[in-house]
Amino acid sequence: MLSDLNYGKVDKKMKKILTKNLMWKILSTLLAILLWLVVLNVEDPWTTSEVRDITVQLRSDESITNQNKAYEVLRGETISVRVEGKRSVIDSLTQSDITAIADMKMLSITNSVPIEVSSNKPIEIVRWEPQNLLVNVEDIRTIQASVQYQMVGEPNQPYVIGDVDLEPNIVQVTGPESQINRVKSIVVPVEIDPDNTRDIILDASPNILDEQGNEVSNVSLNTNNIKVNIRIDKERNIPIRLETVGELSEGFMLTDMSYSPTNIRLAGRESEVDAVNVINIDPIDITGMEESQNITIDIADYIPSNMRLVSDVSQIQVNLEIEEVIEREIVIPINNIDVKSLLTNYQFKFLTQEDIVLTLRGRASVVNNISDVDYMGTIELRGLEEGEHTVPVEVGLPRNVEIVGGDPEVSVQLEYIGSEDEDIDTQEEPEDEE
Repeated sequence: MLSDLNYGKVDKKMKKILTKNLMWKILSTLLAILLWLVVLNVEDPWTTSEVRDITVQLRSDESITNQNKAYEVLRGETISVRVEGKRSVIDSLTQSDITAIADMKMLSITNSVPIEVSSNKPIEIVRWEPQNLLVNVEDIRTIQASVQYQMVGEPNQPYVIGDVDLEPNIVQVTGPESQINRVKSIVVPVEIDPDNTRDIILDASPNILDEQGNEVSNVSLNTNNIKVNIRIDKERNIPIRLETVGELSEGFMLTDMSYSPTNIRLAGRESEVDAVNVINIDPIDITGMEESQNITIDIADYIPSNMRLVSDVSQIQVNLEIEEVIEREIVIPINNIDVKSLLTNYQFKFLTQEDIVLTLRGRASVVNNISDVDYMGTIELRGLEEGEHTVPVEVGLPRNVEIVGGDPEVSVQLEYIGSEDEDIDTQEEPEDEE
């Protein structure tokens, strides 16, 4: 009973202590809290900042790709975010602390997707720009394209690049329609060592190029590995042999045959090319021809099947000069005959008094231009003794002109007139020195 009375006295005393000057106590507490907030705000104030170049993560893009379509982000790949928070938090904030997500399932009819922004830090996100991801959506196309090669360098002569095989030589190109429309070629670059003389086998990665030779992006191939087989051949100049067969019509002659080229450049396996020494062309049949002819022959018909023509010229141009053969007489006066090798102790005279009449036979263009005054005859007296002699008259004529019946002859007489030294007349030609 006594303890209860004591407890009651203590309780009343405590209440009196707590309630005495209560308003001042409450005011003091509020002032203390306010002071704490002021101190805290001075040391770690509330601030605003902007975080730039935050990459927007794309989600659920299969909602587009599963429809055999492709998309390209036109705007909104990165965003800038304005945030607020305590300086201690804001100052340590990095791009990785802010997450930006665009869910492609939210694609609108205007091809925009809202961007959602969040953070794992105690900050407030005020705004971000842009707020929407803008994309271009188009159909995916697949085309087939042939693979080409581009050689960088070449072997040293006489070696050349032969056949080139690509496996595969046709590939499939897949991508957005706008990019597929830019594709002009699939090119495999191949670098050649100039000192290489053997066949080359290598693997190469193809490049997808547009009309200007620039690479096309956002497209893919069904293979990125092309096997390249390059044959190394040897080049060699080979002469051409061409002849005629048959006979021209009576009274005509083949005055000249020329053809061009006279040799061609072939390429093939070294052992096979080295075994070829001449290209034989089928002879040209001139039977019954009466006028000049220009004939064209395709070289390809005579190239061995295991070789190829390297020369730029693919045809042989043949020129046959055919002229009519005519006969015509010319006269060489007897006093126009030159005497050679007459010794000084001999006298000489012609027994033949008539002028020499020659019948010339040959191509009309030449024979018709021969004049009597253009030619002199020559007789040779070397080794002849005193007395009468019949000697041939030599007449120098153009090529393809002949004397009908052979060289003419004249009769001469030599008479010995003394025993002086047998010097040779000034008209005598010196003997050839051995």
